[in-house]
Amino acid sequence: MAGSKQSFPDLRVINQVEQSVGMCREYGGSGIGLSIVAATMKQHGREYGAYNKENGEECACRTCRGVRVMSFIIRLGFMADNQQKVAADASGVKFGDFGLSPELLKALDDLGYTSPTPIQLKAIPYVLNGKDVMGAAQTGTGKTAGYSLPMLQSLLFHANTSMSPARHPVRALVLVPTRELADQVYEDVRKYAKYTSLRVAVVFGGVDMASQTDVLRAGAEILIATPGRLLDHVQQRNVNLGQTHILVLDEAD
Repeated sequence: MAGSKQSFPDLRVINQVEQSVGMCREYGGSGIGLSIVAATMKQHGREYGAYNKENGEECACRTCRGVRVMSFIIRLGFMADNQQKVAADASGVKFGDFGLSPELLKALDDLGYTSPTPIQLKAIPYVLNGKDVMGAAQTGTGKTAGYSLPMLQSLLFHANTSMSPARHPVRALVLVPTRELADQVYEDVRKYAKYTSLRVAVVFGGVDMASQTDVLRAGAEILIATPGRLLDHVQQRNVNLGQTHILVLDEAD
Protein backbone atom coordinates (compact mmCIF):
# COMPACT_ATOMS: atom_id res chain seq x y z
CA MET A 1 0.00 0.00 0.00
CA ALA A 2 2.99 2.32 0.53
CA GLY A 3 3.35 4.91 -2.18
CA SER A 4 0.04 4.06 -3.82
CA LYS A 5 -2.68 6.65 -4.25
CA GLN A 6 -5.86 5.81 -2.31
CA SER A 7 -9.38 7.12 -2.43
CA PHE A 8 -11.27 7.65 0.82
CA PRO A 9 -14.97 7.82 1.58
CA ASP A 10 -16.69 11.15 1.36
CA LEU A 11 -18.26 12.87 4.36
CA ARG A 12 -21.61 11.12 3.88
CA VAL A 13 -19.99 7.69 4.18
CA ILE A 14 -18.04 8.71 7.28
CA ASN A 15 -21.19 10.12 8.86
CA GLN A 16 -23.05 6.87 8.23
CA VAL A 17 -20.34 4.83 9.91
CA GLU A 18 -19.97 7.34 12.72
CA GLN A 19 -23.65 6.91 13.55
CA SER A 20 -23.08 3.17 13.93
CA VAL A 21 -20.08 3.69 16.18
CA GLY A 22 -21.67 5.54 19.08
CA MET A 23 -19.62 6.21 22.18
CA CYS A 24 -16.98 3.96 23.66
CA ARG A 25 -18.09 2.99 27.15
CA GLU A 26 -15.02 1.05 28.22
CA TYR A 27 -12.86 4.18 28.26
CA GLY A 28 -15.27 6.49 30.00
CA GLY A 29 -17.34 7.41 26.97
CA SER A 30 -14.47 9.29 25.36
CA GLY A 31 -15.69 8.13 21.95
CA ILE A 32 -12.49 8.42 19.95
CA GLY A 33 -14.55 7.10 17.03
CA LEU A 34 -14.30 8.08 13.42
CA SER A 35 -12.21 11.23 13.84
CA ILE A 36 -9.16 9.16 14.78
CA VAL A 37 -10.12 6.36 12.41
CA ALA A 38 -10.49 8.65 9.40
CA ALA A 39 -7.27 10.49 10.23
CA THR A 40 -5.35 7.24 10.51
CA MET A 41 -6.84 6.08 7.20
CA LYS A 42 -5.41 9.12 5.46
CA GLN A 43 -2.04 9.12 7.22
CA HIS A 44 -1.09 5.48 7.28
CA GLY A 45 -3.31 3.47 4.89
CA ARG A 46 -3.24 0.45 7.19
CA GLU A 47 -5.39 -1.24 9.82
CA TYR A 48 -6.54 1.14 12.51
CA GLY A 49 -8.92 1.36 15.38
CA ALA A 50 -10.09 3.37 18.36
CA TYR A 51 -7.47 3.93 21.03
CA ASN A 52 -7.29 4.94 24.66
CA LYS A 53 -6.14 8.55 24.87
CA GLU A 54 -4.09 7.85 28.01
CA ASN A 55 -1.79 5.03 26.94
CA GLY A 56 -2.55 4.33 23.28
CA GLU A 57 -3.82 0.81 23.87
CA GLU A 58 -6.54 -0.59 21.62
CA CYS A 59 -9.96 -0.55 23.24
CA ALA A 60 -11.32 -4.10 23.32
CA CYS A 61 -14.99 -3.23 23.82
CA ARG A 62 -17.51 -4.43 21.24
CA THR A 63 -18.18 -0.92 19.97
CA CYS A 64 -14.56 -0.13 19.20
CA ARG A 65 -13.94 -3.55 17.70
CA GLY A 66 -16.83 -2.71 15.42
CA VAL A 67 -15.11 0.57 14.54
CA ARG A 68 -12.01 -1.28 13.42
CA VAL A 69 -13.98 -3.77 11.32
CA MET A 70 -16.30 -1.19 9.76
CA SER A 71 -13.39 1.12 8.97
CA PHE A 72 -11.50 -1.78 7.45
CA ILE A 73 -14.53 -2.52 5.26
CA ILE A 74 -14.67 1.10 4.10
CA ARG A 75 -11.09 0.95 2.90
CA LEU A 76 -11.65 -2.38 1.16
CA GLY A 77 -14.68 -0.95 -0.58
CA PHE A 78 -12.56 1.79 -2.17
CA MET A 79 -9.71 -0.47 -3.21
CA ALA A 80 -9.39 -2.21 -6.56
CA ASP A 81 -11.25 -5.51 -6.60
CA ASN A 82 -8.17 -7.68 -6.24
CA GLN A 83 -8.78 -10.89 -4.28
CA GLN A 84 -5.14 -11.44 -3.38
CA LYS A 85 -4.77 -7.91 -2.05
CA VAL A 86 -8.01 -8.21 -0.08
CA ALA A 87 -6.95 -11.54 1.41
CA ALA A 88 -3.61 -10.08 2.44
CA ASP A 89 -5.19 -7.02 4.08
CA ALA A 90 -7.76 -9.17 5.86
CA SER A 91 -5.14 -11.33 7.55
CA GLY A 92 -5.12 -9.23 10.71
CA VAL A 93 -8.88 -9.41 11.37
CA LYS A 94 -10.20 -12.21 13.61
CA PHE A 95 -13.75 -13.50 14.05
CA GLY A 96 -13.70 -12.07 17.58
CA ASP A 97 -13.44 -8.57 16.10
CA PHE A 98 -16.99 -8.88 14.74
CA GLY A 99 -18.48 -8.94 18.25
CA LEU A 100 -19.87 -12.46 17.85
CA SER A 101 -21.13 -14.21 20.99
CA PRO A 102 -18.84 -16.53 23.01
CA GLU A 103 -21.04 -19.47 21.97
CA LEU A 104 -20.44 -18.82 18.28
CA LEU A 105 -16.74 -18.15 18.78
CA LYS A 106 -16.38 -21.41 20.69
CA ALA A 107 -18.01 -23.32 17.82
CA LEU A 108 -15.68 -21.61 15.34
CA ASP A 109 -12.71 -22.50 17.52
CA ASP A 110 -13.81 -26.15 17.48
CA LEU A 111 -13.79 -26.00 13.68
CA GLY A 112 -10.38 -24.34 13.59
CA TYR A 113 -11.69 -21.07 12.16
CA THR A 114 -9.73 -18.00 13.28
CA SER A 115 -9.68 -15.43 10.47
CA PRO A 116 -12.51 -14.60 8.03
CA THR A 117 -12.22 -15.10 4.29
CA PRO A 118 -12.67 -12.04 2.03
CA ILE A 119 -16.39 -12.74 1.43
CA GLN A 120 -16.96 -13.17 5.18
CA LEU A 121 -15.01 -10.01 5.97
CA LYS A 122 -17.18 -7.99 3.64
CA ALA A 123 -20.55 -9.57 4.41
CA ILE A 124 -20.65 -10.20 8.16
CA PRO A 125 -20.54 -6.56 9.39
CA TYR A 126 -23.30 -5.51 7.00
CA VAL A 127 -25.58 -8.41 7.91
CA LEU A 128 -24.99 -7.74 11.61
CA ASN A 129 -26.17 -4.17 10.98
CA GLY A 130 -29.40 -5.46 9.43
CA LYS A 131 -28.47 -4.56 5.86
CA ASP A 132 -29.55 -6.51 2.78
CA VAL A 133 -26.52 -8.12 1.16
CA MET A 134 -25.91 -9.83 -2.17
CA GLY A 135 -22.60 -11.68 -2.37
CA ALA A 136 -20.75 -13.72 -4.98
CA ALA A 137 -17.63 -15.80 -4.48
CA GLN A 138 -16.13 -19.06 -5.65
CA THR A 139 -17.09 -22.40 -4.12
CA GLY A 140 -15.26 -23.13 -0.89
CA THR A 141 -14.71 -19.49 0.12
CA GLY A 142 -17.06 -19.59 3.13
CA LYS A 143 -20.25 -18.01 1.83
CA THR A 144 -22.41 -20.13 4.17
CA ALA A 145 -20.60 -18.87 7.25
CA GLY A 146 -20.71 -15.37 5.77
CA TYR A 147 -24.48 -15.23 6.16
CA SER A 148 -25.19 -17.84 8.83
CA LEU A 149 -22.90 -16.44 11.55
CA PRO A 150 -24.50 -12.96 11.61
CA MET A 151 -27.90 -14.62 11.20
CA LEU A 152 -27.29 -16.75 14.30
CA GLN A 153 -25.96 -13.75 16.20
CA SER A 154 -29.12 -11.75 15.48
CA LEU A 155 -31.33 -14.66 16.54
CA LEU A 156 -29.62 -15.28 19.89
CA PHE A 157 -32.06 -12.84 21.48
CA HIS A 158 -34.77 -15.42 20.80
CA ALA A 159 -32.82 -18.48 21.97
CA ASN A 160 -34.52 -20.45 24.73
CA THR A 161 -34.69 -23.97 26.15
CA SER A 162 -38.48 -24.21 26.32
CA MET A 163 -40.03 -27.45 25.09
CA SER A 164 -43.04 -25.59 23.73
CA PRO A 165 -43.11 -25.38 19.90
CA ALA A 166 -44.74 -21.96 20.22
CA ARG A 167 -41.46 -20.66 21.65
CA HIS A 168 -39.54 -21.81 18.57
CA PRO A 169 -41.22 -20.29 15.48
CA VAL A 170 -39.34 -20.07 12.19
CA ARG A 171 -37.51 -16.75 12.28
CA ALA A 172 -34.99 -17.35 9.50
CA LEU A 173 -35.61 -19.13 6.19
CA VAL A 174 -32.77 -20.30 3.95
CA LEU A 175 -33.91 -21.38 0.48
CA VAL A 176 -31.57 -23.58 -1.56
CA PRO A 177 -32.06 -25.17 -5.01
CA THR A 178 -31.06 -28.79 -4.31
CA ARG A 179 -31.40 -31.40 -1.58
CA GLU A 180 -27.61 -31.87 -1.53
CA LEU A 181 -27.00 -28.20 -0.82
CA ALA A 182 -29.84 -28.14 1.72
CA ASP A 183 -28.21 -30.97 3.68
CA GLN A 184 -24.78 -29.33 3.45
CA VAL A 185 -26.03 -25.94 4.69
CA TYR A 186 -27.99 -27.66 7.46
CA GLU A 187 -24.88 -29.45 8.73
CA ASP A 188 -22.82 -26.25 8.63
CA VAL A 189 -25.39 -24.14 10.47
CA ARG A 190 -25.84 -26.85 13.10
CA LYS A 191 -22.10 -26.81 13.77
CA TYR A 192 -22.07 -23.04 14.19
CA ALA A 193 -25.13 -23.13 16.49
CA LYS A 194 -24.06 -26.15 18.57
CA TYR A 195 -23.47 -24.16 21.77
CA THR A 196 -26.68 -22.11 21.48
CA SER A 197 -30.30 -23.03 22.19
CA LEU A 198 -31.36 -22.22 18.64
CA ARG A 199 -33.02 -25.04 16.72
CA VAL A 200 -32.19 -25.79 13.09
CA ALA A 201 -34.33 -27.87 10.72
CA VAL A 202 -34.10 -28.92 7.08
CA VAL A 203 -36.72 -30.08 4.56
CA PHE A 204 -36.21 -31.24 0.98
CA GLY A 205 -37.89 -33.49 -1.54
CA GLY A 206 -37.24 -37.12 -2.36
CA VAL A 207 -37.97 -38.36 1.16
CA ASP A 208 -41.11 -39.00 3.18
CA MET A 209 -42.75 -35.88 4.62
CA ALA A 210 -43.83 -37.50 7.89
CA SER A 211 -40.49 -37.26 9.69
CA GLN A 212 -40.03 -33.70 8.46
CA THR A 213 -43.50 -32.81 9.70
CA ASP A 214 -42.62 -33.99 13.21
CA VAL A 215 -39.51 -31.81 13.23
CA LEU A 216 -41.37 -28.75 11.96
CA ARG A 217 -44.17 -29.10 14.48
CA ALA A 218 -41.61 -29.35 17.28
CA GLY A 219 -40.39 -25.87 16.30
CA ALA A 220 -37.17 -24.48 14.85
CA GLU A 221 -35.88 -20.92 14.60
CA ILE A 222 -33.90 -21.62 11.43
CA LEU A 223 -35.32 -23.56 8.50
CA ILE A 224 -33.29 -24.65 5.47
CA ALA A 225 -35.52 -25.79 2.62
CA THR A 226 -35.85 -26.45 -1.08
CA PRO A 227 -38.72 -24.44 -2.60
CA GLY A 228 -40.88 -27.37 -3.72
CA ARG A 229 -40.85 -29.22 -0.42
CA LEU A 230 -41.35 -25.98 1.50
CA LEU A 231 -44.52 -25.31 -0.50
CA ASP A 232 -45.70 -28.85 0.28
CA HIS A 233 -45.36 -28.21 4.01
CA VAL A 234 -46.95 -24.76 3.78
CA GLN A 235 -49.94 -26.20 1.96
CA GLN A 236 -50.24 -28.94 4.58
CA ARG A 237 -49.98 -26.26 7.29
CA ASN A 238 -47.01 -27.99 8.85
CA VAL A 239 -45.06 -24.73 9.06
CA ASN A 240 -45.99 -21.12 9.75
CA LEU A 241 -43.75 -18.36 8.38
CA GLY A 242 -45.67 -15.55 10.03
CA GLN A 243 -42.74 -14.63 12.31
CA THR A 244 -39.98 -15.08 9.75
CA HIS A 245 -37.93 -11.91 9.34
CA ILE A 246 -34.70 -13.21 7.78
CA LEU A 247 -34.60 -14.63 4.24
CA VAL A 248 -31.53 -16.10 2.55
CA LEU A 249 -31.49 -17.19 -1.09
CA ASP A 250 -28.48 -19.47 -1.40
CA GLU A 251 -27.27 -19.96 -4.98
CA ALA A 252 -29.78 -17.31 -6.06
CA ASP A 253 -28.30 -17.23 -9.56
